[in-house]
Amino acid sequence: LRLVGSEMCIRDRVVHWAKTGLRQFSMRDAVNDYMKEVGANQAMTDESIIDRRRICAQQLTIKSIAFLSKDELQRVEQELKRIAEDDAPKQHRGWHR
Repeated sequence: LRLVGSEMCIRDRVVHWAKTGLRQFSMRDAVNDYMKEVGANQAMTDESIIDRRRICAQQLTIKSIAFLSKDELQRVEQELKRIAEDDAPKQHRGWHR
């Protein structure tokens, strides 16, 4: 049940941002926290992490469809894709000191 509530909270933040343009950083932080919570950041390669984050972004976009106009939905889709790609954690390889 906690995950469902979390998904609704994220969706509400995404919808609010799409409609008002306000609280972009709050929405971005919430989306990144959600992606981490659902395991989207856990993969063997940077490419796999980005792929998993893109899938998560698509799921959030789908959950927002009923609440947004076509233009707002397109804006959400672009922003979530940007978050998935630009904010993805990088894998560290090699020797560490």
